[in-house]
Amino acid sequence: MKNLSVVKFGGSVLTDWKSIRKVAELVKREVDGGKRLVIVVSALKNMTDSLIELAEKASFKEVSKRDMDLVMSSGEELAAKLLYSTLKTMNVKIELITPSSKLWPIITDNVFGNANPLIKKCKLKIRNEFKPLLEKGYNIVICGFLGKTEKGEITTMGRGGSDLTAVVLASCLGLKEVVLVKDVEGFYTADPAKVKNAKLLNKINVEEASYLTLSGAKVIANKALKYILKGMKIRIVGISNGSLTNGGTVIEGDALSFSLTSYNKPVCMVTVVGKAASKPETLKVLTEKVQLSKGKILAISTEEKAVIFYVDGNPSEILNKLHEVIDNRGRENAVKAISTIENLALVTLKGKKLETTPGVIARAVSPLAEAKINVFGLLTIHSSIRLFVPWSRRREALNLLRRKFGER
Repeated sequence: MKNLSVVKFGGSVLTDWKSIRKVAELVKREVDGGKRLVIVVSALKNMTDSLIELAEKASFKEVSKRDMDLVMSSGEELAAKLLYSTLKTMNVKIELITPSSKLWPIITDNVFGNANPLIKKCKLKIRNEFKPLLEKGYNIVICGFLGKTEKGEITTMGRGGSDLTAVVLASCLGLKEVVLVKDVEGFYTADPAKVKNAKLLNKINVEEASYLTLSGAKVIANKALKYILKGMKIRIVGISNGSLTNGGTVIEGDALSFSLTSYNKPVCMVTVVGKAASKPETLKVLTEKVQLSKGKILAISTEEKAVIFYVDGNPSEILNKLHEVIDNRGRENAVKAISTIENLALVTLKGKKLETTPGVIARAVSPLAEAKINVFGLLTIHSSIRLFVPWSRRREALNLLRRKFGER
């Protein structure tokens, strides 16, 4: 369908009747300009927290997750009904869809409090019941954050779940862009509340956005990034922008899917024993020495009494360069000794749910242990695991991990 967009308005921009009116006027301008909109709505600001507090106090904190989801759903339903009724007074051709509607499209598993959409079920509902309403020329207001199990029980999809609702709807409708309207303009080079000269990023890829959200940036729910289709974009704009098509930050790229790769050359593991990790200047000198040896640092691991460098380079040159630091700083116990292990393979495992899957590290290591493949190093960062194994057994390790994680 031409000119169709999914737009989500977060609770941070829905605070009172004035903000609801402002959102409605923005929607009205877009519709009058030829746009067709699916409008995803979060609960009004602080409403969800208030509902949780009420339910917990009334039940002495004995309310079940299933019943808490039912309670919390009233926040999104109220916000959607308020915006729907306001748009009707503006003569916008609009329909309201809540979980009680037979057209409800977000079907989830039954993990109450943090449910996951069942994409195949969602697509079926959207194709058979949701999409025909759009084809009749209607715009739609729909509750974000909420889902329904196949048995019809209401679920919630975790904090920021309205972002997930918007992305899932856009994906199932085959759209190229989804717009998230928030109280911030998008991703910045740092938190503008903490850094004076922070600059807005016009573009960022999915992996970079994932790293930032998992490290504290509350711009978009990380869970939503896992449902982006190839070629799809997420545009984040501030409500003050006044436009749904310009400005803000655009997130591009494919969703983080499973991948298993190996670095194309042998690497060495260099262990520097001492207290360098607690001495920033020494750590800086060590890093510079590795770079002067023309070594490429692939990863660094620090502990209280050791720093480990994983480097693509000539082991002998790296060792000799680093050894220069002992002469200058050995008396401080910053660097006492250095050792290397050569001819290691760097194997990287990435997947969109690795950071939330219990036991995933054990799953990665166990087949290698059973095959008596030693793991010399293991590093994790959000959705990736890096393993260092003998170069001579690299292919064997890759094959074992492929079988374990089901990569084709």
